[in-house]
Amino acid sequence: MPMAHRLSRRSLLQSLSAATAVASLSRGEAGAQPSLPAYSYPIGLPGQAPGDSFFLRVAYTAENARYYPGWWHTGENWHRLDDQTAGMDVYAVAAGEVLFAGYDYPGLVVIIRHADGVYAVYGHLDRAVAVEAGQVVECGQRLGAVLARTDDLARSHLHFDLRTFYTKPEINGDAPQYGVSCGVECPPGPGRWPRPSTPRTWGG
Repeated sequence: MPMAHRLSRRSLLQSLSAATAVASLSRGEAGAQPSLPAYSYPIGLPGQAPGDSFFLRVAYTAENARYYPGWWHTGENWHRLDDQTAGMDVYAVAAGEVLFAGYDYPGLVVIIRHADGVYAVYGHLDRAVAVEAGQVVECGQRLGAVLARTDDLARSHLHFDLRTFYTKPEINGDAPQYGVSCGVECPPGPGRWPRPSTPRTWGG
């Protein structure tokens, strides 16, 4: 996938901020400040700044060569530095509405829609999630904890991604184009997409 078609979390948020500012100016709101939600990090330790003591083992659009050869990873895998990530609290990165909380993929998935049209996806959560669909949450509110993985496929971690859609027909439709593992009518949640032979402009 050419670099021009990749979206990092930072570039996505910067582009959304710029678009909001341009829209305000076009409406004659020269002095208006863009009203975007404040973003933080999705995981942290008590008494420390969010994100401290964690690192990304697999990042956005990294090839999933170990688990799904030929497919791109759709988000970021957050791990604690000492690899004791199971049970770590997971937090909303911004204020928004919970659209989805469910789907054992393994662990539960929480999806939150933010005011700027960005959807935050949290995967591999313990089954005792602290939120439900329809609930409004604030930035930094606890959503649940990281699932303790026992399937030996991957160390316990938080899968986190930001995207500009809730579902995609290519992944979640009644005839999924890319053959994702959960099949027809795949529930919303973390997905993956194949390394394309031609550039694609949508992320996942």
